[in-house]
Amino acid sequence: MEYLDFSCRRIAKRDLSFWIDVYKDSTTLDNMNSIPDFKDTNDLWHHLNKIDRYVVFSAEDGMEKEVIGGFSFYNRKDEEATFGLVTHPKFRGLGFGYVIIDWLTDMAKDLGIKTLKADVYSDNEACLNVLRKKGFRELVYLEKHL
Repeated sequence: MEYLDFSCRRIAKRDLSFWIDVYKDSTTLDNMNSIPDFKDTNDLWHHLNKIDRYVVFSAEDGMEKEVIGGFSFYNRKDEEATFGLVTHPKFRGLGFGYVIIDWLTDMAKDLGIKTLKADVYSDNEACLNVLRKKGFRELVYLEKHL
């Protein structure tokens, strides 16, 4: 699979199947602190639009091919934001996480965000490795659900 280019845009309704695939994936379930509980696609669409959410997609000859992943910014305060990111299950392990991080950091700069905090579980080694290689430093906090 070879793509000539990648691009990024805010989510659109046509991306619902991507998000449904992601939220049904067992690895995603293990690596996210919460998965939306949605009744139908309209409910999911409402949930997805609550925060700044984007998709990164592959392109060839200027035409959009398919969504490879996405990211969102939340807890935005002043020039700081927390983010989450996800790669579609069929594209994991192929290096697309680096592409998503590049788009994520470019978008953050465009939005005036100067500090990014990743929301990643400590056992999500794949994501942690990508973030480390892209220059993120590790901070640790502990939590307990009551």
